[in-house]
Amino acid sequence: MVDPKIQVIPFSERLNTLQRIGVDLGLSSTTGLNGARNAVGQALYAVFFHEAQINERDRFVPEAIQRVRQHIEDSIGEEIAISDLASIAELTPQHLIASFRKHMGLTPMRYLWQIRADRGRMLLLQSGLSVSEIAYQCGYKNPFHFPRHVRQNFGMTPTEVRAGKGYRQPSSALESPLDVAY
Repeated sequence: MVDPKIQVIPFSERLNTLQRIGVDLGLSSTTGLNGARNAVGQALYAVFFHEAQINERDRFVPEAIQRVRQHIEDSIGEEIAISDLASIAELTPQHLIASFRKHMGLTPMRYLWQIRADRGRMLLLQSGLSVSEIAYQCGYKNPFHFPRHVRQNFGMTPTEVRAGKGYRQPSSALESPLDVAY
């Protein structure tokens, strides 16, 4: 019988994949192989720790709020109304807002705008898309609101976000992985 104080964390597909990679590396011992095994082990630990944190965070969040949060994260590029979110949670809009704020620390719509800004920042850092295209992909109806929102959330304009984090346009020439900013 499992002690009720101990929380069991399910082994995700990501953890299974990393474990399989580690096992597939075999038992032979060479410098490169040992380094690869160490890297896989560190990745396995990091993923497990990350998933444990998410699991702990979600442990006390009601299922209805988790459904709403997941819907927001899956639909950031779409128009989302509080009435639609309330239907998903099977709550009144007022109860949803109060419960979401209690468990997540902000209202559902503020959470949506935060997720949109975070996704926009990620696209600024990892893509060569224009600022307008990123704004549309993140659900901004007017691309002129995106730079203002990025500045509010990160204290920088979209151009400064890209420049400050080492983003550069990919070249057509082959590059060494050491030269690429991640």
